[in-house]
Amino acid sequence: MLLITYKAVRVLVAPYICELVQLKQSGPPVRSDNLLLLKIPNTILKSYGDIHFNVAEPNAWNHTPEHVRSVSTIGPFKSKFKTYLFDIAFDAIY
Repeated sequence: MLLITYKAVRVLVAPYICELVQLKQSGPPVRSDNLLLLKIPNTILKSYGDIHFNVAEPNAWNHTPEHVRSVSTIGPFKSKFKTYLFDIAFDAIY
């Protein structure tokens, strides 16, 4: 899912997919604008099974480290994201 989000943020997929993600906008320009954080829609979920792409994906994307989100091409993004997932998995084991 995060690869699709990466492509949507970088406008590398169809427009209807790009419309599903919105970059977080603050008022005046601030340093955090460069972090590529996504806006999380205000929704009331009826149950835990109702979490959809437009709610779950921004949360997952925003919790991914900035050094992974900010990579400018797909190949290095995949590599850094995979390394990040391995770090999480093996930290949990040891």
